[in-house]
Amino acid sequence: MKKEQMQATLAGRVSQQKNFIGGGTMRDLRIVWSTIDASNRYNSFLIIEFMDEEDYEEFWSISPGVGKSMFLSKKLAGKKVFIPNDVGGYELEFPPYFDEYGRKNLFWYNNVYESYRRALERLTEEWAERLRDYYRKDEEEALWEEARERAEEELNSLPVVRI
Repeated sequence: MKKEQMQATLAGRVSQQKNFIGGGTMRDLRIVWSTIDASNRYNSFLIIEFMDEEDYEEFWSISPGVGKSMFLSKKLAGKKVFIPNDVGGYELEFPPYFDEYGRKNLFWYNNVYESYRRALERLTEEWAERLRDYYRKDEEEALWEEARERAEEELNSLPVVRI
């Protein structure tokens, strides 16, 4: 299966996973929060699920950069979430956007926010690239299927914060 076909399949599955409420569909109101490391790689660490569609729309209407982080800092300051890692994990308390000296808190640097669907597509492509050496040319469909499964597994393992 070619990359474009896989993306279309992913888009279809994401839309199928939407909940039906009162005969209509409920939009997927999740974003994936990643940090960027020194090699410009995304490291996804959290999913934010909006409980209000208006907040979700407001978040995406804000221009990229400072505004999105400030929006989230207002919603999340003081909340706690457990972040699992290789040595067990840690409890993260979201800091305010500005520290006690009025400077931007270091926590709010190098963050990237993606829709759940976009993050799933990106991770599927990353997994396909990592797995490519283990598949022959005629096993393209199996490669993309495993890549999609691993991407879904990675996203499903992330902690979720509801706001």
